[in-house]
Amino acid sequence: MSKTTTKKTKKSPTRTKKTVAAKKNTVAKKSAVVKKKTAKKVVKTTKKTSAPVMTTSYVDSVKKFFSNQKNVIMVVAILLFLGVGYLLKDVFIVAMVNGRPIYRWSVVQRLEEQGGRQILDSLITENLVKQSIKQAGIVVEQEEIDAAIKEIEDRIAAQGMTLEQALEEQGMTRDLLVEDIVMQKSAEMIVADRIEVSDEEIDAYMEENSEFFPEGSDLNSLREVVKEQLLSSKVTQEIQLWVQEIQDNAKIIYMKEYEPAL
Repeated sequence: MSKTTTKKTKKSPTRTKKTVAAKKNTVAKKSAVVKKKTAKKVVKTTKKTSAPVMTTSYVDSVKKFFSNQKNVIMVVAILLFLGVGYLLKDVFIVAMVNGRPIYRWSVVQRLEEQGGRQILDSLITENLVKQSIKQAGIVVEQEEIDAAIKEIEDRIAAQGMTLEQALEEQGMTRDLLVEDIVMQKSAEMIVADRIEVSDEEIDAYMEENSEFFPEGSDLNSLREVVKEQLLSSKVTQEIQLWVQEIQDNAKIIYMKEYEPAL
């Protein structure tokens, strides 16, 4: 009896060990499942929170970029360049033909090919005249300028036009007209002491052109008209000689050679 009891007592601990092991396996499996679920949740949470992290990083990068003064200056310079380029687009592009631009330098190149030497010589002469007028200390009063403009306006009005219309037809502006008047008046003042119209010259002119004078004309008035004509002609001749003198005495260096106009 005692042996049988001993055997039964020995088998009992074995069953208990198996049961405990099975329970441990079950707990381990449940723990593994819980860990997997927890890992999935962590992954999902990480994916959801990744966007704000990237946004924050981008904002920080922008802040860091603009915190550098050189970068700010560069951005402002680019914006100014683009803005000025838009405002001055007609400086670079003069026409669009079916979406294709014609650039201003193409027009300039064509003008240089056709009359570059003539235009350059004209600019050189104008520059020399302005320099000589400045050196001579010549000043044209505003009253003289206004009188000259009034005379031109009256002459144009007699033809049924306004001064603005005439200037537009010639591709000029009022400012350019005033500049031409100042140069002309200044040149006249410079050569004034070289000009003299004698009575003999007036008499000779009237005798040579007597057939063109109306019959019964007042000789005194006629002599004044003739004197003004001779004076104007001499002024033009003396100005041409004066311009030639300053050209001959000037030091002109041509940086670009143009073909002479045909």
